[in-house]
Amino acid sequence: MSNDLYDRIRDMPVMDRYDWRVPAALFNLWRRYWIHHHHRLRIEIQGYEPMAMILDERFWACVDTSLFDAPVVVWMEFEDQGRSSLHEPVPCVMRHYHQGASVIRNAGMEAAEKHLQSLLKADEHGRVAPLR
Repeated sequence: MSNDLYDRIRDMPVMDRYDWRVPAALFNLWRRYWIHHHHRLRIEIQGYEPMAMILDERFWACVDTSLFDAPVVVWMEFEDQGRSSLHEPVPCVMRHYHQGASVIRNAGMEAAEKHLQSLLKADEHGRVAPLR
């Protein structure tokens, strides 16, 4: 898988950089998805067109698709190695690339959580035999 977007994001100048914590429930959904499918997701953020959320193993990003996926807000450097407490948030770094980043970040996280829940539910429905 090409990480050209990751390299571009990592090398771009940022407006702000914060230590952040991704909610455990969302991160756990992502890890379950990644273990089974192992490919990048692109999710439209309803009500914020042309924004999209990209989820990858090394980063999550809200991007402006009308500007060639220019990053608006990015989460990266997830500290999930050796994680033993699945109920605790996952530390990471959040980078703002646009003054509107704080407006879009929660919508991006919510869109990701809903989409992952629906994908995983569909997976479970297809693999689990009903009890009789």
